[in-house]
Amino acid sequence: MNRRTAFRQMAVTAAVVAFANLLCGAETERSTAPNFLLILSDDQGWSQLSREIKPGLASSKSDYLETPNIDRLGKEGVRFSSGYSPAAICTPTRRSIQCGTSAARTGNEFKTWWPTAEKLTIPKALKSVNPDYRCAHFGKWGTGMGASPDEAGYDASDGQTCNPQGNHHPHELNPQCYVMEDDPKMTGSVTKRAIDFITESAKAGRPFYTQVSYYAVHLDIEVRPETVRHFEEKGEPDRAYLPAFAGMLKEMDDGVGRLLTALEKLGIADNTYVVFMSDNGGLSFDKVSGRKGISPVAPLYQGKWYVYEGGIRVPFLVRGPRVPAGKSSTVPVCGYDLMPTFYDLAGGKDPMPPHVDGGSLKTVMENPDSGAVQRPLDGLVFVTQKKGPNTALRSVRYKLMLTWEKDGSAIKKRELFDAVNDVGEKNNLIEQHPEIAASMEKTLLNYLRAMDTPLSPQQYKQKCSAAKGANKRN
Repeated sequence: MNRRTAFRQMAVTAAVVAFANLLCGAETERSTAPNFLLILSDDQGWSQLSREIKPGLASSKSDYLETPNIDRLGKEGVRFSSGYSPAAICTPTRRSIQCGTSAARTGNEFKTWWPTAEKLTIPKALKSVNPDYRCAHFGKWGTGMGASPDEAGYDASDGQTCNPQGNHHPHELNPQCYVMEDDPKMTGSVTKRAIDFITESAKAGRPFYTQVSYYAVHLDIEVRPETVRHFEEKGEPDRAYLPAFAGMLKEMDDGVGRLLTALEKLGIADNTYVVFMSDNGGLSFDKVSGRKGISPVAPLYQGKWYVYEGGIRVPFLVRGPRVPAGKSSTVPVCGYDLMPTFYDLAGGKDPMPPHVDGGSLKTVMENPDSGAVQRPLDGLVFVTQKKGPNTALRSVRYKLMLTWEKDGSAIKKRELFDAVNDVGEKNNLIEQHPEIAASMEKTLLNYLRAMDTPLSPQQYKQKCSAAKGANKRN
């Protein structure tokens, strides 16, 4: 089935559902359709929680940070210790989440050749199952997404926002700390708008998808004075970040708590799936505080911008109907699995269009010990130009890293890691398991060729320019 046929079938299904709702009053559909709340943090490292993201690994949490509300999602749901962002920087991840695509397919930088506005997105997929769904996006959208929130199918949003809208001060790479009372990092106002939308939807008897994309904990640091004092009184941080950074994270966690409380007060918590993840890994220590010491993303290697684990492995927690409480899973899951997951959970039956790389997480969410994810490709694909170029494939157990020449013409270095038992990527197993590496390399290269994935910055620029020229001619 080609993608036009798949999308046409989904549209026909939506029309049939709408007609049936008219005949039946739609009351049953409205009362039973699940709600979805996706909470996306910005630049939050895998281990930047106050509870272990990987049970039994003490270094997968911080004793200094305080994230009780995010941790609560893990206690009341499932912690995915092999959770990944689709890319090592923000916009590519946000684009991938909306479309269910890998960054190798749709772009791993701030420009894209991908016509997001013309493609199936989370709101469009949900509305194809049930036209009653109301969809909203609040907070950071992204630069170069290929579509505005309206074009992506959202009924309400903050518009085409990015980092400047989340900072009261001009963004600078060298960290600045601004102590303020007035809505630092816009965390409070973003949370309020989301709660208002959720409340309106619930009172109208309408199912909803709400995405809350916080500007925290992206630099610059903005935080309330009392929050800074709280962490300064705790003493020296256990990692190389500032007390103010910990405060900014805590204030975002407070926002998460307000969202969870709102679901409870409205009586819809039991029928709402809540997903929490970060858009990419955390920054390395010199970018966060200038201090020497244990990296803020320890025990992972490298950080944001890299497709080593520090740049793409992130907190990933899920709570919701039929999701068992207090469980954990080592199954690799990714942000580009979310669109097919939400479609499946909403009752979607038609196959996803062929360009969708993700698979539904429903089975593994409900059965963390034995569930699996079925995707078109056996593994998760990652690519970046800035730090390499590098490409990677994550299988159930192993991760293959290919470092390329700067022009993308040839492979310069091969690395194979046990991603389950060696999260710090300290032991290159390429010589011990050459057959595994060769098989994974074949899979990865075949996919990259099929996608015509640009590896060097020059190739990337050329592909975006070609797509722009083609759009003008059409």
